[in-house]
Amino acid sequence: PSIPVQITQKSPEVFAYAHGTVMADGKIFIGMASRSCNPFPTNQLYVFTDSRDLTKFRIISIPRTGDIESMVLDEKNDQIYFTLSNNGSLEIYRIDPKTYFVSTVISTTSVDIGLKPAIATDGTYIYGITYTNPATIYKVGIYGTPLVVSPYTHISNGHSAAVGVYGSSTELYFGGGEADLF
Repeated sequence: PSIPVQITQKSPEVFAYAHGTVMADGKIFIGMASRSCNPFPTNQLYVFTDSRDLTKFRIISIPRTGDIESMVLDEKNDQIYFTLSNNGSLEIYRIDPKTYFVSTVISTTSVDIGLKPAIATDGTYIYGITYTNPATIYKVGIYGTPLVVSPYTHISNGHSAAVGVYGSSTELYFGGGEADLF
């Protein structure tokens, strides 16, 4: 029988403020964010190549500075998408979990996603909500097709998101970070 891996003590290093996380192809992908005196650059992904041995990892650097706080696995296309936040723009990247190749999905200053945004995907689009007041909901094709933006004055600080696909309908669910709403 398999024995689950368990982190039993706080680490002052890699796990200092690990935030965006995804598991793909038997690997754990963790993004860094700049809080709690995290000594690691925020533009780095840590990839634990063996989920049973947390001493084996690779570091993937992203050319731009920003917090990697929101990640999502696209099981349909076997890709991971993540936002680079806290820099005044919308930047979404993809990483291939097999080759670690990183590419840009979209980079635009027309939307500020704030500090702790949320993203979700249905394998065709990446949906997100900004951590701003008021919040903005956006939709981007996984290959960078045009951005659709909908500002909502009654929603503030979106912090979590999920997509449900029902037949031909796609529904986006989100929660507010400080608004105590869903």
